[in-house]
Amino acid sequence: MRARDLLSSAPNAGDGLSGVRYFSGNNGLYRAKIKSSGESTPSLRTRLSHGMHAAAGHHNESTERPKPSVPKSGHGDARQASSSKLVECFLSAKSYLTIADEVQDEILMEHVKQEVHRCLGLLDQAYAGGARDAIAVPDEARPKQKRKRPLREGRALSRLKLKLEAAEQQAKNMLLQSMVFSQIASRAIPQPLHCLSLRLTMVHSTHPELSRTDRVDPRLWDPALHHYALFSDNVVAVAVVVNSTATNAVNPSEHVFHVITDRMNYAAMKAWFFLNPPRGNMALEVRCLDEYPWINPAYVPVLRQIESEAMRDYYFRASVASKVGATHAKEDYVDLKYRNPKYLSILNHLRFYLPRIFPQLDNILFLDDDVVVQQDLTDLWKIPMNGKVNLAVETCGKVFHRFKTYLNFSSPFLANFDPEGCGWAFGMNMFNLAAWRQGNYTDKYHFWQDKNEDRTLWKLGTLPPGLLTFYNATEPLDKRWQVLGLGSKSTVDVGLVQRAAVIHFNGHAKPWLELAIPVYQRFWTRYVPYDNPLLQQCNFRAPNAAAAD
Repeated sequence: MRARDLLSSAPNAGDGLSGVRYFSGNNGLYRAKIKSSGESTPSLRTRLSHGMHAAAGHHNESTERPKPSVPKSGHGDARQASSSKLVECFLSAKSYLTIADEVQDEILMEHVKQEVHRCLGLLDQAYAGGARDAIAVPDEARPKQKRKRPLREGRALSRLKLKLEAAEQQAKNMLLQSMVFSQIASRAIPQPLHCLSLRLTMVHSTHPELSRTDRVDPRLWDPALHHYALFSDNVVAVAVVVNSTATNAVNPSEHVFHVITDRMNYAAMKAWFFLNPPRGNMALEVRCLDEYPWINPAYVPVLRQIESEAMRDYYFRASVASKVGATHAKEDYVDLKYRNPKYLSILNHLRFYLPRIFPQLDNILFLDDDVVVQQDLTDLWKIPMNGKVNLAVETCGKVFHRFKTYLNFSSPFLANFDPEGCGWAFGMNMFNLAAWRQGNYTDKYHFWQDKNEDRTLWKLGTLPPGLLTFYNATEPLDKRWQVLGLGSKSTVDVGLVQRAAVIHFNGHAKPWLELAIPVYQRFWTRYVPYDNPLLQQCNFRAPNAAAAD
């Protein structure tokens, strides 16, 4: 067996294998047998790791270096250090050859190949001769070798290090850019969705009966039925929530949906459910924000804050995205995430005014427009709330999703709150409106929203003020009722998703966007009526059909 073959197979060899390994001495190179796994011989994988760290400049000098098996001789420490260095150089050279190939540096790769082949040729000569001085370098060649070889190796390592650092920085920049682009894309309205809203608005204008208000379903205010509140400007998202709820309800006629949207989407929302009423004779009404004149800046802190120049500059300044693209700083990405205007949308904060919107009701189930209902939810109305206002699934783990995750506890205003308090999901919540009115919880929400006008208590969303408003007023709900994170991470167990009563696509990868996570998106698309003529005219297509093209 040739020495070249021994070394070329070294990276794939396991620990503890017997064989022959070459080590340099003062007068040349000799071979030594490597014993079986009974002795503590360092593996080639370990030596490769040490060689890589040394090349990158991160090797800890205090770390004990692996010692190769060397036959006893009188040359002592000098021979041992020399032989160890030779072994490490060969292993490092093979590693650098792979790296040079990955960074596509053909000149460097060819140079390393030539050096490795030259050295392996010398080893073959030594192995064939059987003498440890077989590849002894002539004395006249030694000075030149000592001068040029370290110089060449140093230059090669320096070039490799620079290329590795550049590649790492480029990878970080590309990752940050993808995160920024996904945040920007999540704000956009897909063209098919925009087309659908326009076509539905045209339908509304050609059907005068849609504007009639003399036909009111008496079930809309029957407290004995199961009422749902849904606030959104997304027609398709609302259609999926309503359709999934009606499909999985045992008695759909006992369920009532209250949909509230803004003026721009009111006609489209009204026309959609006129053309596509919920199945099973489920009751549904569509209202407009304009029907509630008390929703104004004088009463609602969020609307008042939007009017300030500082808040408008923070949430709507167009230069943020370009700044992130120029600096490649992760802090700027986080800043861009917090600047999403949806967090100031009144439809997003309307959930804190449920008792005033529905004065005839004592209980109501709030649903976000990015959820899908997979089971009958009737039993939620049977769960005792023990005088609490909010019934929700807790989300806290060992570290994340506790109060300190969402709130700035350096503020003295939060001194009476437990930073380790457990967070909860704000996407499917049963609210006891009677207890809400009795405790004036809307006023508490106003208090905290006013305190956070300078954004020092929390940065974004409705969950932080919800945690403060309903502190010690939330009853935990079994986790099987709701599974979260389908719009932000792809590690949620699919079996858990299939068994959940409600699944929540919280995060920027909404299921109606191309950013959606495919493995979870199918749970949403199954409730989209892709055969609807209006959806087909606006080029709504199921993800699998689009991929087939």
